[in-house]
Amino acid sequence: MIEKLLSLIQQFWRHLVFWAVVDQEELAFRRSWGKYGEPLAPGLHWKWPVRDVIEKDDGRAFPYQCDPQSLTTADDTSVVVQLAFTVQVADIRLYWSTCFSGRAEIQDVACVELGRAVRGLAWSDVKGAKALQQVSRRLKAAAKDWGMSVSDVEFISCVRARSYRLWQTQTTATGQE
Repeated sequence: MIEKLLSLIQQFWRHLVFWAVVDQEELAFRRSWGKYGEPLAPGLHWKWPVRDVIEKDDGRAFPYQCDPQSLTTADDTSVVVQLAFTVQVADIRLYWSTCFSGRAEIQDVACVELGRAVRGLAWSDVKGAKALQQVSRRLKAAAKDWGMSVSDVEFISCVRARSYRLWQTQTTATGQE
């Protein structure tokens, strides 16, 4: 009985305390009875137990590296491209209200936008700056809608190469390894 009571108190502790500390690297806002309130600066903040909840998230920039993608350009050239970018939460309330796990989802968006750009352009445009500009513009727009900012969008690699998946399918079908 006492163990269950302690477990219950532990689960609801953040709702029962009358203070919250926002660390220097965090972004935070107050939620009163479920309604979004003002953003909070780093430091100690007083709150009403049960009524107020201080929602926090890391405000530091996170670098991401997408897995290499085997794609075919509009002029039927097989390429392997890999993208890197940096993401940071810019608007904590928008971030909390529009997406569940924005940092994980933005990586998926980056891969989709990279595929769209490469499939719609010729190889000369892909190895030039046109594909990267398209991906960067679309990725920044999607991130902004979710309360994040994207910077440092660049190709890690962008080479003409046969698709690994196609090569693996052909060698498996012929019994080669």
